[in-house]
Amino acid sequence: MIQHYPPTKFQSLAALTIAALVVACSGAAEDGAGAGGSAAVQGGAPNGGGGEGGDGHRVILTDEMNYAFSSSLSAATTRVRANADISFDWSAVTQDMQGREMDPIADVDMAQVMLWRYDEESFLAGIDEEELETGRIAAMAYCDTERARDTCQFFDLVAPGGIALSPEALLEYVDPEIYPPSEHIWIVTLNTGSAFGQGIRLLAFFQPDEGEAGTTVALTNDSTTLSYTVDLTQLEPISIPRRAGDVTVSWVDVDQLTTNGMGAAWVPTRITDVAIAHYVGYTVADLEEQFLVLEDLASEYYGARLNTGQEVRLSELVDETGSAFPGIDDDGVWLLSLICGSCRNPAPWFLSILSPRD
Repeated sequence: MIQHYPPTKFQSLAALTIAALVVACSGAAEDGAGAGGSAAVQGGAPNGGGGEGGDGHRVILTDEMNYAFSSSLSAATTRVRANADISFDWSAVTQDMQGREMDPIADVDMAQVMLWRYDEESFLAGIDEEELETGRIAAMAYCDTERARDTCQFFDLVAPGGIALSPEALLEYVDPEIYPPSEHIWIVTLNTGSAFGQGIRLLAFFQPDEGEAGTTVALTNDSTTLSYTVDLTQLEPISIPRRAGDVTVSWVDVDQLTTNGMGAAWVPTRITDVAIAHYVGYTVADLEEQFLVLEDLASEYYGARLNTGQEVRLSELVDETGSAFPGIDDDGVWLLSLICGSCRNPAPWFLSILSPRD
């Protein structure tokens, strides 16, 4: 059975590098949502082998076909007066952490504040290594901007669900005697959309300090720095028949596909979403260079969400109109991705180039 719903495109690198934040605050990763597709597919039982069979062409994915990816994040820290109201000011922001244009009023639905039981170094390491413990969140709150302001006071914050917080209650969370800075980190994020923990465009750290007089945390274009490496040139492209959707892709063989693109062990049952994107007018080098905004560059996008199974027939992938994947041609670059929707890091576990053949 196939159920249709609008596809979501490749996750942005911003989402990727702060995926643990999103998981912690929204719980979205537990429902299987990922960079997924537009059709829910009941996968068939894998039967191994390669080449062409009675059900069309079959491709067994291998390590040689997969890309390599790594990323890291850093953010500016502002020390502010402890036990005081704080101003969050993002009026000077013109672009987000991906380098996209960003209007400080029209593109910010809420400012979100979180307090974690980590020091800064351990927190950043936890993001990079996917080892953040979500049980270490001490508090979180937000400010609804109503897309009408580019500043927010600490005393304006409300708890998830819109529950009001008194100034006295809020001040406890910026008291370094209660929450020592050596063991805690305070984070403010700017979000597009009202889903808690999602749509994070920019973030910064702040730290209450009894020796500081300032009370403003100014977010700027330089508040967050993303760095990444991606390699799409060393992989072995996947050769499939030109303009043929009757191709089955299997990722069950852990002897041939041993690790994901981030170097972790391959677990076939973790794949929840399969997608194919078409990039016209771009080279592979272009896509590596613009990896931060891959989802904006695709001229065609087909996806499927798996209910079960460790393989999928590509003709079961559909676009946002419900049209089935028709196969690839010689124009542009075609990318195949496999997503682990329940993982903290939503970067594709597998990403490769599809190459047409007769």
